[in-house]
Amino acid sequence: MRHPPSVAKLAITCLLAACLDAIAQSPAREFNIPAGDLNVAIGMYAAQSGVQLVYGVADVDGLAGQAVKGRMAPEAALSRLLAGTPLRVVRDGANAAVIVRSRARPATRMPVAAHGAPATVIVSGVRGEGESARDRKRYNDAMIDAIVADDIARQPGQDTAQAVQRIPGVQVQRYLEEGGAFAIRGLKQSKILLNGLEVYGAKAQAGETNGRNLDLEDFPAELLAGVDVAKSSSGGDIEGGLGGTLNVRTRQPFDFKGSTANLAVKGTNYRMAPGFGARTRAQVSGLFSRRWNTGAGELGVLINLAHAGSVFGLTEDEVQRPRSVDDYAGSGKAVTLPIGMFTGSGHNGERERDGYVAAFQWRPAASVSLYANYFGMHYLLDHRCQTACRYSGTPTSTYQLWDDRNRDGGGDLRSGTFADSTMTDASVVGNEGRNVKLYDLGGQWGNGVLTARARVSHSDTAVRNTLLEWGSDAAIPSMSMALDDGAASHVAVSGVDLADPANYRPAYLLSIAANGTQKKTAATLDANYRVDHTAIRSVDVGWRLNEYTR
Repeated sequence: MRHPPSVAKLAITCLLAACLDAIAQSPAREFNIPAGDLNVAIGMYAAQSGVQLVYGVADVDGLAGQAVKGRMAPEAALSRLLAGTPLRVVRDGANAAVIVRSRARPATRMPVAAHGAPATVIVSGVRGEGESARDRKRYNDAMIDAIVADDIARQPGQDTAQAVQRIPGVQVQRYLEEGGAFAIRGLKQSKILLNGLEVYGAKAQAGETNGRNLDLEDFPAELLAGVDVAKSSSGGDIEGGLGGTLNVRTRQPFDFKGSTANLAVKGTNYRMAPGFGARTRAQVSGLFSRRWNTGAGELGVLINLAHAGSVFGLTEDEVQRPRSVDDYAGSGKAVTLPIGMFTGSGHNGERERDGYVAAFQWRPAASVSLYANYFGMHYLLDHRCQTACRYSGTPTSTYQLWDDRNRDGGGDLRSGTFADSTMTDASVVGNEGRNVKLYDLGGQWGNGVLTARARVSHSDTAVRNTLLEWGSDAAIPSMSMALDDGAASHVAVSGVDLADPANYRPAYLLSIAANGTQKKTAATLDANYRVDHTAIRSVDVGWRLNEYTR
């Protein structure tokens, strides 16, 4: 089933590949650096801020840094650390700084290197993405693991499920060749959040039309800023999951130091199972983000679009559920065997994922920040299946059992011949379509001791599933089946030509249309009061409102 180009495909082509560097105030971070030796203090600063520092050992030897404690911007923390020293900071890009001595140096504080000895320069820093994931674990009240965008981009994968399988403790179940359902520590009863919000959807593998969770295979991986997996609950959770909670995060304008634009185009050649050949599909994503200072404060806008196409083709043989025959072929023996087996099952089709993110942030003052976000997603799966199921009929005296016996004294069939068997040939054509829209408004105020946050959101989810299946039967006078440890290794028929359409009769026709819509409006209000006591770090209070219809 083909569809006209989506809005995402047309809009992405309008983005230019460019990168504009601009230095802007970085988001505030938590610092705890005691006063003392400046060499040690600079190392602690680099680890806590994520800023790369370059400095000469001779320039900082013998100097003491000031204590830095509390939540503040990295630039302000570095200035406070170096206060009272003859050092100044020279910026080198958006996330690097060089510490040098001022031109006027006190004569009593000038360490001199030995004649001819090279000056020692230390570069102090950490990998930005590793530090970001580590800090999310360090400062979260719950026990979490995280993966960030840079790590996701380095690995192949079209959807979010394939990204989260790299997080310890997360297991992903594949569905038609791609990641689908997931479990946390082996428990599938887990919750999915989008930017910390519940967005109801459907689970493709279960055939849902109004489930409690979004399906991770719907998300293009190119939209992700990161994924957090909480393996324990916190007091702010409205309702958690038995295994844990998975929070999918999208990018925000203030995530970037300045203005950024990029366009990524990739083609993937899918080599499918024999009989389906190979096809190539494109994955395209574009991002534009800009932040600037105005008389009304700092503003930021971001647009992130992604389109991902993929195809699949696989074949499988499948043994059907077992049955027990008490008096097998008049032998008086109880024998366990499958009711039949699928042979030559072929699944093929294609997926289309389109995602859209628009975000706005405004910081009118250092203590106030506001934002507005829109998230849109369209997912379509076209699926075709052809299979033949041979059902075993009346057992004959030609059979062989495995040597070992079951607990009830019966045996398992190793090979046998059956009379009056049946083959059902089934064809399936179907598609799954899901559309999600999420609107999110919020803000935060804080003075370093008290922090208040407010948020209101609304989401619409529409699910459209259709399926058409038809089948025909053919009578098989004689069929032999051999089993190898439960897996069918050989099936042969005689007495009928299964390639002749005249030997088939119509069996059934099935048509299903399963549609569902869901709407949710939510509001939250939270406050955090810092106590900084040895026994109590902070006190949190909150209020929640959820209205859900489907």
